[in-house]
Amino acid sequence: MIPEDFLVVLQAHRDCSKRLLEAAAKRTPREVELGQSRLDQTVRTMVREVLGEAHRMKGMVRLSSAGEATLCGYLRPRHDIGFMVAGHLARRFSGTVIVLGNAAESWACLCLAGRLYFSSGGPLFEMPDVQRSDLKDKAAALWDAYYQSRDTGGSTLEAFSRRMPATARRAAMSRERRTGSSLEDFI
Repeated sequence: MIPEDFLVVLQAHRDCSKRLLEAAAKRTPREVELGQSRLDQTVRTMVREVLGEAHRMKGMVRLSSAGEATLCGYLRPRHDIGFMVAGHLARRFSGTVIVLGNAAESWACLCLAGRLYFSSGGPLFEMPDVQRSDLKDKAAALWDAYYQSRDTGGSTLEAFSRRMPATARRAAMSRERRTGSSLEDFI
């Protein structure tokens, strides 16, 4: 569904031109949603790309404390959606400054009494070495746990057969009887 403020969303797309924005301004959200013209299809696709990325980033940003009432997170979007994600998180954590960004740009947002205050600027500074090394240790432990969970301890053929669906196993066994070759020949 195309939102009422689709021009703001369209403007956030990385490929949006002034000419396209002016042409889209003459359309209503309903015309863009249902229209079959090339302009309507282009605008609809671009708006959905921006909204989709904003939706994904809202769930993927991991916030860490950067002070008493400040949360900081890494965000590197393809489109200019930093203000959308920061606004969403600021509403969620009302009274807390939300700072999102990367090495090229940053966005800050604060929600007080239902009102949003935005700011954008240059790059965020890197995290201190202590925190970075702590994160590397946690990531290494996470990968170790993952690899241990994947290690079955038995032969590869047993593990392969155990994870194989029953219908595929039956088909492989009938093929084995017909051709005289087995899974062990390939593994």
